[in-house]
Amino acid sequence: ALPRRPERYGATVRLSATCGEPEPWASSSSPSQSSAAVPLIRDEPAGRADTARQAYLDAASLSPGMVYQLCIDVDGASGTRLEGSAGEVLVTPIVAVTPMAVRR
Repeated sequence: ALPRRPERYGATVRLSATCGEPEPWASSSSPSQSSAAVPLIRDEPAGRADTARQAYLDAASLSPGMVYQLCIDVDGASGTRLEGSAGEVLVTPIVAVTPMAVRR
C-alpha cells in the first residue's frame, strides 16, 4: 500500500521578527526578517491523539543567532484572523538534534 499523503489544513506558520505585520524594512540587500509561510500538515505518530501537526520551514534566509517569533495563522492568508505568536525560536546553524522531540 502507498503511504498516506499528509493532510493539509488552512493554518500556516512562519518565523518572523514580529507576527501580524508586513516587513517594510526588508530589502534585497539585507537578511530577511521572515521565512515564507508554509501550511501546517497533520502528523500521525503511533498512539497519539489527532492533535499533532508539523511544518517544514526554510530558515536559510534568516540571521543565525537571532530569535524569531513562531507565527501561526489559524485560518491561513485568505482568512480574517490575524496571525499570532506561538513562541520563540533561536535560529542556529545546527542541522540535527537527537532526540527530535522536545519534552513538555
